[in-house]
Amino acid sequence: MVEYTGLPQLGDEERSRKTAIHPDDLDRILRRWGASVASGEPFEEEMRFRRTDGEYRWFLNRVVPLRDKRGKVVKWYGAATDIQDRKRAGELQAELAHINRVSAMGELVASISHELAQPLTATANNAKASLRWLQRDPPDLTEARKGTERIIEAGAFASEIINRLRSLYKKCPPQRELADVNGIIHEMLTLLKGEASEYSIAIRMELAAQLPKTMVDRVQLQQVFMNLMLNGIEAMKDSGRELRVRS
Repeated sequence: MVEYTGLPQLGDEERSRKTAIHPDDLDRILRRWGASVASGEPFEEEMRFRRTDGEYRWFLNRVVPLRDKRGKVVKWYGAATDIQDRKRAGELQAELAHINRVSAMGELVASISHELAQPLTATANNAKASLRWLQRDPPDLTEARKGTERIIEAGAFASEIINRLRSLYKKCPPQRELADVNGIIHEMLTLLKGEASEYSIAIRMELAAQLPKTMVDRVQLQQVFMNLMLNGIEAMKDSGRELRVRS
């Protein structure tokens, strides 16, 4: 480590740490290291170390305590493994996944336009109807209110479609979270309904009730479902059969 960073072996430990660790990682690492020292628990974190030529590279840093017979921590031993190439490969994979998502979305433009046309048409029709109810003498406020409520519903539906599209286009590193798989299937079917209808393909869902939430990357799972469904539609577009989705 002394050779790699070019820092003196002895001296101000805190200053050496601040010089060797990337500024964006420093606060996180100091917090985690402080917690390990306080608890005596092993430390494992990814961080960027500055090489002697000034380049920062990613390392996996593992540190474990050595204890005496009474369990008191005597000293710490550590190992740092260069994972820069692995990180770069992960970034390239994420970039390719994003490109694939954007390419697949190109196939859905007509379908999505159709899906958006429905709530937009409903909004326009309900707005006209509400105006007619208000222009009556006396104005029919009950019907006008119903029309306004339908406009709000149609607007919320259009917004939902746009938000789903935005999440698919989003370029971000993988983020795992507890997600409702059935809900994600519903979202993709809403986007692909127009595509299936164009080829007279019926969609049938057989979704398990009370399916537990699963720890996944939501956007990646959307991409998997979209690819599977598009492939199914593509395979049946000349025969107009049924696309069955089961969870």
